[in-house]
Amino acid sequence: MQKILKKYSHSKFANEGAYSFGVIVAYYISIMGFYIQKSVDLATYYFLLFLPLPVFIILLLVTYKTYSTQLSRIDKLIKNLNKGESIPSIEDMIKGKAWKS
Repeated sequence: MQKILKKYSHSKFANEGAYSFGVIVAYYISIMGFYIQKSVDLATYYFLLFLPLPVFIILLLVTYKTYSTQLSRIDKLIKNLNKGESIPSIEDMIKGKAWKS
């Protein structure tokens, strides 16, 4: 069960991370295309390069924070299982009730 949860967390993080980087790369390629087509001047190009940086950093940090929270929960579950406590039900895990306390 622990391996399944860890693999799920890793695959979800990989998907979210790939999506986040995809958004960032698509934005910068679009801006570069506008500059190459002379739709925007150099000052606007640099402004558009640095304008979304805080949003992109927050996007990546939220993705990593979600991943680390999930791993912490799985580690807590493993510690509880090693102590001999019962496994919470899947419904409780999905609803978030298994992680309270």
